[in-house]
Amino acid sequence: MEDYPIDKLLEQAEKAQDSFQPRLAIKFLERAFQIEQRGEIATQIGTLLVDTLQLEDTEPSAVHLAVDWLKKAIDIQENFEAYLQLGQLHTGQESVNYYEKGVGLLGEFLKTVQEKDIYSRQYSTALIALTEIYMTDLCDEPEAESKCEEYMKNAVQNDPKNPECYSTLASVRLSQCRDEEAKQFLEQSMDLWYKEPEEDKVTAVDPSWPIYPSRIALSKFLMEVGLFERALAALETCQAENDQDPESWYLFGFCYLKMSELEPDNEILKLDAKECLEQVVKLDEKFKMTGEGFVPEELLEDAICLLNNDIEML
Repeated sequence: MEDYPIDKLLEQAEKAQDSFQPRLAIKFLERAFQIEQRGEIATQIGTLLVDTLQLEDTEPSAVHLAVDWLKKAIDIQENFEAYLQLGQLHTGQESVNYYEKGVGLLGEFLKTVQEKDIYSRQYSTALIALTEIYMTDLCDEPEAESKCEEYMKNAVQNDPKNPECYSTLASVRLSQCRDEEAKQFLEQSMDLWYKEPEEDKVTAVDPSWPIYPSRIALSKFLMEVGLFERALAALETCQAENDQDPESWYLFGFCYLKMSELEPDNEILKLDAKECLEQVVKLDEKFKMTGEGFVPEELLEDAICLLNNDIEML
């Protein structure tokens, strides 16, 4: 590696990334940075470290290392990628400061490019992250509500085809007790990506779907506003992707249970709820034997409680 020119090192780093070897890619990039201290190389290293943290490492020292590289990138040349990554690694007002700086730079960059789709999605995703901070860490700030409205208006204007814009708007409306508006936004969010499977065909995984955690969160919102059939449809896409997730089985059971409360004479709904919740218990037993996963203790306790109490009383 010592004799490689910088272009060759960057090429090898790209190949390592393509073959899902982020740590090897980081080594090539670090060597390239020693040869020439470019801001984009430091940003790449910081970004890869963030991605690796999400998959593997939660040690504070690893977080600090990612932050150091991203700050180094900014010192060389300000760029929106580094600021947005730093926003992801911090909390509260500090996170807001980084995100807003990144959004500002990205907004200016968007004015200069013709192919806007990828960058518009980055832009709206960052604004969604800012909204979520003001709904959690900074929810007691006097400007929290107006900030959420400002961010989401901007997000929708710049990326109207992003389903997460509308599910986040629904979350904001729920926090304001404006449930009917929340329903409309949730329907709008789902309509952007969900297609009913053909009759007698199972739901097939579609790479254009929102990411798995977003669909899980969407199903919860849909249940909260009483859109149970839509919640089941969202959960079916989750199970098509991963039928060994205890949370999706629990949510299926919970949804059927809520539906059975509206139709107390519908024995099929009760049986469906029972079978789904029992699957959570079965997965716990399986995972303990195989070590292939685990069921969170609180989730397991909730499933058992519903089986022992709520279903028995129906």
